Amino acid sequence: MESRASDASEFAVYGPTFLDVVMGPLDGPPVPGREAWVEGALMCAGGAANQAIALARLGVPVRLHSRVGVDQMGAFVDEMLAREGVDTSSCERVGDQNVTVSLSFDGDRAMTTRGTTALPLLGGDAPACLLADVRGIGANSEVVSSWRARGTWVLADTAWDEAGAWDEADLESLLLADVCTPNEEEALAYARTESVEDAARWFASFECDCVVTCGKNGVIACVDGQILRVPAPAVNAVDTTGAGDVFSAALAWARRARRMPWPEALALACAAAAHSTQGIGGSSSAPYAADLPGA
Repeated sequence: MESRASDASEFAVYGPTFLDVVMGPLDGPPVPGREAWVEGALMCAGGAANQAIALARLGVPVRLHSRVGVDQMGAFVDEMLAREGVDTSSCERVGDQNVTVSLSFDGDRAMTTRGTTALPLLGGDAPACLLADVRGIGANSEVVSSWRARGTWVLADTAWDEAGAWDEADLESLLLADVCTPNEEEALAYARTESVEDAARWFASFECDCVVTCGKNGVIACVDGQILRVPAPAVNAVDTTGAGDVFSAALAWARRARRMPWPEALALACAAAAHSTQGIGGSSSAPYAADLPGA
């Protein structure tokens, strides 16, 4: 008998997972030949694991569809995910764990990564909610379409185009999404506009709601054809690594687990992202529901 997402409570996250080595804050960019000392440093699970751990901390069952290494670094990632209550039974085991070194300075971060974005194909029962990027959704369009027919709610992230083409064709899988969450730079580049509001409307033409994340300036969304502006809480950001992942996880939780109206859901997601910037690392600083006003 086919599962129906309307009866499911599990959230699914699909994307590459990394071991994040995070250090900061630095006074400025690293200088070749010089050593810089920082106050904060840690290792944590990153990439798709940021969303998975953020969801688990908010109290929903979550399954990660990804790749995890069988090397020592992968074992460390596996241990962290298990400790947070993330189901990794759908993860493919590979030789080497993806690794990212993230250095925070000037309220932002610079990253160096070793690994691959290759992933196993999606499968299994339809979850209540799926979080993935447009490439992952496109590579699994038949499965995602089948899940959506059973009621799965899909949040799609976009990605930075290293080639600089910003081709609209790369976004075709947004037709399988309920909401997309580009950041401001991505939204303006794809929509070829200088107006975030116009960019949000342009993304909404793919028949999904759009939430453009604007960092410390909050979000601008096009929901049901209406523009919503929600400010971010003023905080002293220590490290922004993973803040966007925490935002999307909290938004999915607020909309699907708590059934919050859009304005309240966006405000809660902004609060969750702001909370995550006050510590080092993305997943390690993700809030619990008790940390969020109105949750």
